[in-house]
Amino acid sequence: GVSSTDTVEIGDASVATDIYGSITRVLGIVRLDGNVQLGTALFISTTAPTIASGFGTGVSVTGSNGTAAFTVNVGTGGTASSGVLTLPSGGTAWSCEAQDQTTPGVNATKQTANTATSVTLTNYNTTTGVAAAWTASDILYVNCVPIP
Repeated sequence: GVSSTDTVEIGDASVATDIYGSITRVLGIVRLDGNVQLGTALFISTTAPTIASGFGTGVSVTGSNGTAAFTVNVGTGGTASSGVLTLPSGGTAWSCEAQDQTTPGVNATKQTANTATSVTLTNYNTTTGVAAAWTASDILYVNCVPIP
């Protein structure tokens, strides 16, 4: 059993546990290969999101760390103000945050719709608050978690 003073070694990581065996702190590097769940609910999927529709010409998902953090290059064309990402099934909906890394003073990207396997991101002009086209090749940093 695990007592209040036990430390568990996992590879290069030292994990301290409380009296019930819960992890209270991790010292070192912990590598997780595969999806991360909280209880039986998916928390982070290793499956990279894909583009379903919208954005611009040549849009791409790059630098993916599964659903935890990924980059979207919105492509070119200068007319798209929204786009849909496909995500793995993981709950009843997805909650995503996106930050425009290229023109943050001009563009604010918000999640405007979701399903169990998709989210819609819409770009807004930060001055007017009106939906507006992304600047060509804007880079978005996005992170998503499923809603159980």
